[in-house]
Order: sequence, then C-alpha cells, then structure tokens
Amino acid sequence: MLIHGSMESSRIFYSKSGKGLAPYLAKNGFDVFTIDIAGKGQSTPKASRKLRHSQGDFIHRDMAKYMEHIRKFYPDTPVRIGAHSWGGVLALAWYAYYGNRANSGPMVFFGSKRRIGVVHPKRIFMVDLMWSGLGYLSGALLGYVPKGKLRLGIDDEPLLFFKETNHWVYSRNWIDKHTGKDISALLRNKEKPPILHFAGVNDTVLGNPLDVERLINEAGGEATELILLGKANGNLRDYGHNDMLTSKEAPEDHFKTALNWFMTD
Repeated sequence: MLIHGSMESSRIFYSKSGKGLAPYLAKNGFDVFTIDIAGKGQSTPKASRKLRHSQGDFIHRDMAKYMEHIRKFYPDTPVRIGAHSWGGVLALAWYAYYGNRANSGPMVFFGSKRRIGVVHPKRIFMVDLMWSGLGYLSGALLGYVPKGKLRLGIDDEPLLFFKETNHWVYSRNWIDKHTGKDISALLRNKEKPPILHFAGVNDTVLGNPLDVERLINEAGGEATELILLGKANGNLRDYGHNDMLTSKEAPEDHFKTALNWFMTD
C-alpha cells in the first residue's frame, strides 16, 4: 500500500507512461495498491465546503477499510506500506493504534517528517506564509484549501484535514486531538516493523533530513534506518523532496534499496 502526502495525490507514485515507484514494484513481483485520500486524486467527492474529512477519519476509519480491501486478496500476508512525506506520518499514527507485526510488514518512507523544526529562509515563504497563512485564509473564505489553484501543490485539501496537519507540523508534541493520546508514546511502547527512511540532501524544508530524524526519534528508532540521498553518498543525483520518487534516475538508484527492504520478512 502506497500513501501519498499533503498537497498531492497517489500520482506521486506513478505516471501514465508507467514510470514511478508503483510500476517499479509491480514489475518486480508486488501487487501494489495506491490510495487517494478523501477529496484528492480520483477519490470522490472532491474537496469542498461540504466535505468534512479529517486526519482522524483517515487514521481511525479509512485505513481499516483499505486494509480490509487488501485482505480480500491476501488474508494472511502482512501489508507492506510505502509513503511519501506526510503519508509516513499518517501510516505511523495508524500503526500506533491498530498496527502489529501480523498485519504490517516492512515500511519505506520518502521524505517523511512530522514537525518542521528547521530554520531556513525557504520555510518562512513556503510553509509559514504560503502553506499555513494562505491555507487558513482560503479555508475561511471557501471552506476548503484550493492548493492546486494557489500552486501550493497538486490537489485541493479538505479544511479539517488541513487544520489538523498544520497543527502537527507546528506542535512539539504529537497528540491526537480525537483521542487525547500521545502517538509518540504509543509507538515507543509497541514492536514496529523494519522502517527505512529516505531523505534528500536538497530537501531543505518539506522533508529536511534533520526533521526526518526527529520523526524517527519520536517513533522510536529501533529497527529503523535512514539513508541520505545525494552524490556524496553514491547516488546518481542530489535529491529533493519530490524527485526522489519522480526522477528518471530513481529506478536505477534507491528504488532497488526500497525493493530489497520490502522483500525482507
């Protein structure tokens, strides 16, 4: 199962011409399920004032439905989970409540962070002003966040989902407002599957390696590995936030590492 992040859809994992992580995994023997979170991509209805969909809905309701669908085909096989950016946060939050080694296999996350703690000039413009500031303003006016029209991302976002994402991005504590529980504490107190994190050396804001490390520490770092993608570390290019999934070099580069990680027990 591949889970996309905020401001995007499952298209981050595939193209119409058959390129991307999902086709790569399929060519190498996996049955791949890509999901579009409510209001995004090919899911219906689209984001609007009427669509009241939150992170809590995804974590505590939708993920169970996705898992049930896959279980129709593979009732006894742990589901491998891959995620880009915020999708990794959602996957970990779900696992904190409902995951176990019987239903979840190895995970691979690309540029996943929970809190943006880095201080960088691009953060002020990209996150504080454009994403957060314009997001709240447009949400107040329209009842949803038109990220596509604002050129903040590919897909629009339901307002409740945006607000809860925004809260976690700025909060030092990882608290689920729907249950009041500390997700970090839940994760640290349960066995997790092997988790591989990729971070790009050119990802200065949206998945800065330092913030990826913060997420690893929040979740508990056992059975976890972090790989920094850049030429100095033997990669074919210095990767950023999206091109670690969309670049033409990725299949001949770190996709092989992701494939091997997914194939472990």
